[in-house]
Amino acid sequence: MLEGRRIADLADMYYIPFSPHNICGSIGTVAASHVCAAVPNFQVLEFHHLDNELWSNLTVGDNLIELGHLSVPTDPGLGVALDETVAKDATVEDLEFFE
Repeated sequence: MLEGRRIADLADMYYIPFSPHNICGSIGTVAASHVCAAVPNFQVLEFHHLDNELWSNLTVGDNLIELGHLSVPTDPGLGVALDETVAKDATVEDLEFFE
């Protein structure tokens, strides 16, 4: 997250908008949204997971994206909670789930 902020700050020095490439899941997208909210030259956050069931169910609570907009959560930490049941079900068999 800090490296993304540094890149945005460098781009801002030259009046370049910040539009990060985002191939993350829901947790990473929320982390990226926090960075985007903290920089003055944010333009758009790329998003790839339209109608991806795992992406939509990986966090507890409401949908993160509504009508094409992502609200930056204000709860402690990143502001979202991982649904461990969904994460465990999606774990590759050869790898153990972290706890």
